Amino acid sequence: MGETSRRTITSAALHQSGLYGRVARQKPLLSKRHTIARLEFAKRHLKTLRPRETRFTGLMKPRLNSGLNAKCHVWRKPGTIPTVKHGDSIMGGGSIMQGLRLGLLILLCCLALFPAPVQGDKVLVMPVDGSHWLSMKLLVKELAARSHEMVVLVPDTSILIQGSDYYRTETFRVPYSKAQLDENVNKLKDAAFIKAPDVMDIFVNVQHLVHFTTMQVKGCEGLLYDEPLMQQLRGEILQLMLTDPFLPCGSIIADSFNSPAVYFLRGIPCGLDEKAAQCPTPPSYVPRFHSGNTDHMDFLGRVKNMLMYSLESYLCTVMFASFDELTSRYLEKDMTYRELLGHGAIWLLRYDYSFEYPKPRMPNMVNIGGINCGTIAPLPAVSLIRVCFRTNNFNCGKRAPLPAVSLIRVCFRTNNFNCGKIAPLPAVSLIRVCFRTNNFNCGKRAPLPAVSLIRVCFRTNNFNCGTRAPLPAVSLIRVCFRTNNFNCGKRAPLPAVSLIRVCFRTNNFNCGKRAPLPAVSLIRVCFRTNNFNCGKRAPLPAVSLIRVCFRTNNFNCGKRAPLPAVSLIRVCFRTNNFNCGKRAPLPAVSLIRVCFRTNNFNCGKRAPLPAVSLIRVCFRTNNFNCGKRAPLPAVSLIRVCFKTNNFNCA
Repeated sequence: MGETSRRTITSAALHQSGLYGRVARQKPLLSKRHTIARLEFAKRHLKTLRPRETRFTGLMKPRLNSGLNAKCHVWRKPGTIPTVKHGDSIMGGGSIMQGLRLGLLILLCCLALFPAPVQGDKVLVMPVDGSHWLSMKLLVKELAARSHEMVVLVPDTSILIQGSDYYRTETFRVPYSKAQLDENVNKLKDAAFIKAPDVMDIFVNVQHLVHFTTMQVKGCEGLLYDEPLMQQLRGEILQLMLTDPFLPCGSIIADSFNSPAVYFLRGIPCGLDEKAAQCPTPPSYVPRFHSGNTDHMDFLGRVKNMLMYSLESYLCTVMFASFDELTSRYLEKDMTYRELLGHGAIWLLRYDYSFEYPKPRMPNMVNIGGINCGTIAPLPAVSLIRVCFRTNNFNCGKRAPLPAVSLIRVCFRTNNFNCGKIAPLPAVSLIRVCFRTNNFNCGKRAPLPAVSLIRVCFRTNNFNCGTRAPLPAVSLIRVCFRTNNFNCGKRAPLPAVSLIRVCFRTNNFNCGKRAPLPAVSLIRVCFRTNNFNCGKRAPLPAVSLIRVCFRTNNFNCGKRAPLPAVSLIRVCFRTNNFNCGKRAPLPAVSLIRVCFRTNNFNCGKRAPLPAVSLIRVCFRTNNFNCGKRAPLPAVSLIRVCFKTNNFNCA
C-alpha cells in the first residue's frame, strides 16, 4: 500500500477490506468490519503519507469531525453522530435552506403577479393590396396587440387597405387612378382564377401579370423616391420589416435601412421564392404551376414538367425584368431581385401540406396555413349528437349525453336495440322498429296497439296476425280492396261505399249484389268503362251524361238528356264540329274562341269578331291582311313586327 497506486486512499482501503467494486461515495462505512479496516489502514499509513496524500488527509480531517462530505459519505469515528442527509447540517442548515427556498418562491410569485412593462419594437409593414392584405392584416393586429408599434405604408389609391386603430398608416402617392387599378386587377383575376390553368394560358397570364407588375413598380418608385417620407422612416428606429415579396418595394426598403426582412407570402410566380431561398426544386419531382402535374409523375409527366420548367424560366426573366432594374437602380449595386430576396430573415408561408404538394424547405421557412382559418368554436350539444349518430360512436356522448329522442333514432337505424337500456324505446318508436324489421316478437316489450298492428298486418299481407288485435271494419276493407281478396270480408262485411270502390276499380260490377251501386257511383263506373248500358240500373243524370258524351265524342247519347248550350259549345269547340251548334247556337264569345283556335275566320259570319279579338288572331297567325276588317292599332302592329322580325310591316 506504500507504493504509488492509481486508486485513491479510500478506494484502496475498501479493496484491502475485500469490498471489491465499492466506492465510499455510494455507500457509507457503517459495519464493524469496515471500522476495523479503516483504523488499521490509518495506523499503518498515516505516518508514511506522501505530501499529496497529506494534503488530502488535511482536507478530509474537518469533515471527519463533522461526519459530512459535500458529495459523499466519509469515514466516521466510533460513537460520533450518524450520517445526516444531504442538505441538512448539525446546526439546522436544512431549515435555513427550506426558508430560503420558500422566500425565493414567494418572490417569484410576486414578480409574476406584477409583471414589468414590456417595451415593444417598431415594425414597418409594406403590404400588397387585395387579398394579400386580408391575411397580413391578421398578423399586424396580433403584433399590435402585443405592444408592438406597427407602421403600414399605404398607397393613396388602394382597394382594401384602410386605416385602423391597431396601426399607424403612412400614405404615399402613386401615378395611377382607382379605375386603372381595378381594370388591371380584374383582367388578372379573370385570366388566372376563373378557370383551371392550361398550358396555353401561361402566355396570357404572363402578359396580364406583366401589365400589373409594371403599374405596381411605378407605384414603388413613387414611394422610394418620396424623399420626405423616406427620411422620416430612416429617422425612426425600425427593428423589423414585414413585407409581401410579391412586389419589390418592401425588400428594397429593408436592404436600404439595413433592417431584417420577414416575408409573408403564399408564393411568388415562377417559384422565385424557392430559387431565392435556394430550396432544392428538381423538376422531376416538384410540379410546375401550369403543367397540371402532381407530385406523382410518370415518365411523360416528368418530360412535360421539364419542358414547362424551361419555358417558365424564360418567361419569368421577362416578367421580373422591371423588378431587377428597379433593384439595381435604387440600391446602386449590381443585384437582381432574386438575389435581394435571398437576404430574407424569415419566410412565413401561408399554406400547409393539406393543400400543397410536399417539397423541400429551408430552416427559416415556417408554414402558417392556419392563419387563414376561422376561430375555433366548441361543438354545441346538438351538433355533437349528430356527429355521434353519423359515426356510430356513442362513447363521444360523454361530452353531451344523447337525449332519448336521438338515441331512439340511433337504435332504429343501426338495428341495435340493446342500447335501449340507456333510453327505453317508447311504444310508438318500438312499433316503427317492429314494422320496418318485420320482427313482431319485439312487441313483447311494448305490446302493439290495435291500430299499429293493423298497419303491420296490412303491409305484410299477413292477416292472421289479427288474432292479437282483430282488424276493424274500415281497415279490413282497405286490406281486402288492395289485395283483391273479397272473401276476407267475412270477418267484417264491406260497407256499401267501400264495396262500390272495390267493384269500380276491379271492373267487377257483379259484386254489387251485396251492396247495390248508388246512382252517382254507377255513373262514374259507366263513364270510365265506356259501358253506358249499365245505366239501366241507375239512369245517368243529365250532367253526368253530358260529360260522358263529351269525352266519348258520341253526341247521339244526348237523346236521353239533351245537352245544354254551354256544354254543347264546349263539345263543338273541342271536336271542331261547328254544325252541332244547330241545337244550341254558339254565342259570340265562344264562337270567337273557336274561330281563333281553328284559324277559320269565315266562321265569324254568324258572330263577327270584335276588333280586339281579331287583332289577337292576326297577331298569332301572322296574317296582317285580316286587319282590313279591323285595322291593327299602332301598338299591336309594333308588337307583331317586333316578334316576327319583319320591320317593313311598319
